[in-house]
Amino acid sequence: ILGGAANTDDNVSRQERPEPRIPTGLNLGMPWQWEGDVRAKRALLGFPGWYDWHWASGGESYQRMIYSRIPDREWPIIQQLIRRDPAHLWLVLNEPERADQANLSSEEGAAVVRQMVDAGACVAAPGMILTVEGLAWLELYLDADGPVPDVWAIHLYFCYTPAGIDRALEKWDGWMRRWDVERPTIITEFNAQHLDVGQQIVLMRHVAMRLRQAAAARAQGVDDWLWSAY
Repeated sequence: ILGGAANTDDNVSRQERPEPRIPTGLNLGMPWQWEGDVRAKRALLGFPGWYDWHWASGGESYQRMIYSRIPDREWPIIQQLIRRDPAHLWLVLNEPERADQANLSSEEGAAVVRQMVDAGACVAAPGMILTVEGLAWLELYLDADGPVPDVWAIHLYFCYTPAGIDRALEKWDGWMRRWDVERPTIITEFNAQHLDVGQQIVLMRHVAMRLRQAAAARAQGVDDWLWSAY
């Protein structure tokens, strides 16, 4: 599905570090603005892991995220966290191609990812939407010598049928092959909340089926991850 081997020889000079600890299965995105105990809500819903578009919450099964530029005052703390757990997979950037999200040029995005990589972090980037605009941003990112991450992170929207999901994943797989940048991939945002409950259940079951296929592929030695947040 979204294949690729772990990152071993890419275009980045890195410190020695362990293999990234990559989340698998269907995990949950819970915005940090939500009130109440996020951990309790996650346990109630039964998802194995979660993230909140930020890096500071911490705790078991929490994925840290660098949303956009890194403020100077936060950088020393982030460096400490990287050194404390070098196998943690950091999600880096959130829809940088969009003015209402991370809002970074490809060159600026490349600089943020490289800052994390040079600090020794394992990274999943850049969290762009799988659209013409998102792929154009990503191609300019590579042209700007943006690091090929350990794991690609993409957002999958505008796919409202199982066939639409399959076409989008095939498009992404073809893009990675054309650019010779095949890596494991996680989908850090995927939603069709405007559909009725029955239609959403159909899509969730299809995603679950693709996850089972991915698990079988991993058992055969193929690296493959899909992480969707509803």
